[in-house]
Amino acid sequence: MEIHELVVGPLKTNCYIVTSDMNHAVIIDPGFDAEKIAAKIRELGAKPKFILLTHGHFDHIGAVNALKKTFPEMKSVILAEDEDICLDPSLINSEIGVVTKPDMLFADGDIVKLDDLDFKFMATPGHTKGGVCFYERSEKTLFCGDT
Repeated sequence: MEIHELVVGPLKTNCYIVTSDMNHAVIIDPGFDAEKIAAKIRELGAKPKFILLTHGHFDHIGAVNALKKTFPEMKSVILAEDEDICLDPSLINSEIGVVTKPDMLFADGDIVKLDDLDFKFMATPGHTKGGVCFYERSEKTLFCGDT
């Protein structure tokens, strides 16, 4: 597993591109700057499979739609409890108005598999009701978003 960190958007959100040994990738929290993220993926020669979202705030989902157009095979995934704020930015009083429809809704304890990597959804409500951390057990690595 390799982790590549990018700082994106006006709020300087941490976005991660995580690649497996087979060079497949997940993108975690692509807040903004879709072209910057896509350029890094191309530089790595990675094949992105999933966008994992720690929660539905605009600064974590802002580049999802553009990235899915660039890499249409990718699926966006979020904890089911945050789907509503992805679809209705007024629920978080966002003036930016970012809207995205997640492809897959997961629950606490579910796992996204990327080759030999398992990203376990660990519900951490508080910042949002559907806030989540992703724990990759084999590498003992936690991605926590704004938790």
